[in-house]
Amino acid sequence: MKGTTVRTLAALALAVAMLASTPAAAFAQTETPEPWVTVMVDGTGPFSQGDTITVSGTVRDALTPPSGISIRIHLSPEGDESTAIPAPQGQTVPAFVKIEQVNPSEITNNSFSKEIKVGGPSWTRTGDYIVAASYGSYDAQATFNYI
Repeated sequence: MKGTTVRTLAALALAVAMLASTPAAAFAQTETPEPWVTVMVDGTGPFSQGDTITVSGTVRDALTPPSGISIRIHLSPEGDESTAIPAPQGQTVPAFVKIEQVNPSEITNNSFSKEIKVGGPSWTRTGDYIVAASYGSYDAQATFNYI
């Protein structure tokens, strides 16, 4: 019995020593990096034919890519095959109703803003629309309601 107690105490001492030697960094949380691009639609909506929405956002590094930020608006809900356009490799992409471009000269302090008039012949459905901002290979999305 005495040998069992000694072995138990030795095992307990070893476990305590191992826990004490574990670096504190292993339990530290890592900070989430700032996204490369963000986008939002200013205003409360819903928006209707002829209204102007303001699309704004930020980029982490306004120097690249030199082509600027492509802001595109396409129909929602995502994956609606009835409004999709065939793409390579059997994929589909949502049909765009409007495409806008933000040039590098329009970016101030890593922020951008673009006024876009909604409505027109291609805006045939009411409901949620998606604003997608692409910055190189990075994307961000926001939604708004169109009636």
